[in-house]
Amino acid sequence: MCIAGCTPREEQGEEAKKQPATPPKETSEPCPLQKKECHHPVNCTSTLIAKNLDFGLKVKVTWESPTGSLADLGTCNVTEKITYSNMPNPPFQKSDGSTLKESGQSQRIPSGSGIAASSGVAQDTHRHPRTLVKSPPSAGSYTVTQTYDYNCSVCGCGWVPFVNYTITYTVYEKKPGEWWFKVEKTGPGGPFVSDEPF
Repeated sequence: MCIAGCTPREEQGEEAKKQPATPPKETSEPCPLQKKECHHPVNCTSTLIAKNLDFGLKVKVTWESPTGSLADLGTCNVTEKITYSNMPNPPFQKSDGSTLKESGQSQRIPSGSGIAASSGVAQDTHRHPRTLVKSPPSAGSYTVTQTYDYNCSVCGCGWVPFVNYTITYTVYEKKPGEWWFKVEKTGPGGPFVSDEPF
């Protein structure tokens, strides 16, 4: 995926690689065109799988169908959209000292058509590689806002967010000379915290 939001989801296989001829439009509004024959994901939540993964954590994300049957979400695909705040440099930087390209940017993962909503599950690994933090460290923090979005082929609604999360990455001095890296994800099911020494 990207250095700080979520790692790539290799487990999604070929379906995650499909690219539509015309990507669905972006929207932040609930679907205004919902028809009775289409059903959209609801009740998204996360559970912690692992933390302290060398500056990061891993969560399982699940959602439901309003009918109780995931098969009824067969007309929908799901992606996530992440938006980075500006990343302070230092401490977050490339090995040559330049600013990370994700700083202040947004991206959709996977790009293209996404994954089938009928799966009802995804996995996110949120981490910031140790090699992309200046050593010796200095204090700094940035956030990533994350939405999970659906797109329904029946109502043609475009990408509609159905859950919101915020991931915060912080380098801080716990006591003089003792530096730590904290990753915190807030939203349904959370918060989840990874807190590790340098």
